[in-house]
Amino acid sequence: MALGEECFPHPLFRVCRRLRSASFDAVTRVSLYEEGYAFVNGDEYDANTGIDSVEDVGRFLLGCRNLRTLRIRSLYEIEDELTTRETPTVRFGAALGECLPYLPLHTLHADSAALASVSARSVSATPLRELHLELEGEPKEQEEQVEPALEPLKTHAATLQVLGVTTEESFAPGFEAAVRQVASLPRLRRLVLSCTMSAQLMSALCVACPAVTTLDLTGSFCRGALSALALPALPSLSDVQIPFTGPGDITHREWISELASMLHDRVLDHLFLMSTAEDEDEEDPAEVIAAVSQLAQLPRALRYYTNEDQGIASSAGLDDECLARLVAAPGAATTLRSLSIELYEDVTVAGMEMLGKLALLQRLHLRAPFFPEDVLQPWVITQVSELKVTCYDPLSMEDVVTALGAAAPALTRLTHLKMHASEPLPPSAAAGLGALSLRTFDFLWFPAREDPIPLTMRAATRKMRVWAARLWRGNVATIRCPEF
Repeated sequence: MALGEECFPHPLFRVCRRLRSASFDAVTRVSLYEEGYAFVNGDEYDANTGIDSVEDVGRFLLGCRNLRTLRIRSLYEIEDELTTRETPTVRFGAALGECLPYLPLHTLHADSAALASVSARSVSATPLRELHLELEGEPKEQEEQVEPALEPLKTHAATLQVLGVTTEESFAPGFEAAVRQVASLPRLRRLVLSCTMSAQLMSALCVACPAVTTLDLTGSFCRGALSALALPALPSLSDVQIPFTGPGDITHREWISELASMLHDRVLDHLFLMSTAEDEDEEDPAEVIAAVSQLAQLPRALRYYTNEDQGIASSAGLDDECLARLVAAPGAATTLRSLSIELYEDVTVAGMEMLGKLALLQRLHLRAPFFPEDVLQPWVITQVSELKVTCYDPLSMEDVVTALGAAAPALTRLTHLKMHASEPLPPSAAAGLGALSLRTFDFLWFPAREDPIPLTMRAATRKMRVWAARLWRGNVATIRCPEF
């Protein structure tokens, strides 16, 4: 069966050329991966067709006149050829290289090995708007792969609006050299980096793409990297995300100091920071809040918590003092609309009252290992319309529901409630939830262990779906568990 035939929505598409042509016109996204797997108009991890032959790929892609997004990576082992990672399929790369210049792409995702095998100077018939590169491999591959891998960056520098680069350390010098060679990315608005960031690389990027509004940095930071991003660099920056960081060759405290200099006097719409400190003593959340307070005013949306892969245990937990500093920061009462934070285990009702003072706050996400009952009674955060609570202590989640139910007369603005827990709620929680006038209730629970889910938990989930459906009219409640 040829590439893409399994994706046609009706058997007639396989016998009627006219309908088949129409179905080709409906293809806008294609992903090609190792071992012949392919994804057509589907999610990245939802394979819905396969590659039968190298020639089939070229014919199929050239037939997709409306193809806008192409993802190619790890192009090995096509047709069961005895290839290795160091010797990508030559015939496949050649076939792909012949058709790439004729594809009307707007977005290209590719790794260095794929681009090296393609050897295409022009990768699209139309100027690319988005380019996502993965520069990785053994050091010995660097010389032969780095130049063709960065060729699309040079070719489409004038039109790129989004650039994402994931690079291993061996490719970092080549990437920095390419940025300096390009010199200007005038239309670039979103920059996503996952690499070891040096002061030299950051300085080169600031010169090349001064109009960037969104900056997403993942990886390790060398000394001076964040300081290089301080004003007047990137004056249009409005969205900063640092979801996973390692201090590199500087201490965590030095990293926070550089973060403060980067944020000083900026006006942002969104700021996302994530702690990856393995020890609670390694990061002082008060210092992070002090760095955030260097902004001209707090952003409309602020997120700061521990890396979710590390669980809820908090290196970024805010206590009463941190919450007081946050509320006292410039713009806390006038600009902050959305807040996602983690609470330290010794937070008291005084800290919760601080959150209640954020008059314009509309969306609040609270994460905590557990909630002491005296912190929840009475519930004092009544101004939000969307509330999300993440806590994997079952008793604490029941206490949260009870507190919300008791405060229902004051929670007239609350219309959307999300809860992430470690097990479903018991029927006794229905009374508290039923007192709320919700439009949506989204409950997601994750098993605490990797063992198979007990039958009792499966039954409890079904019961919760039944009693939750009775609380509100319409399709309000959603009860989910990703394991079944």
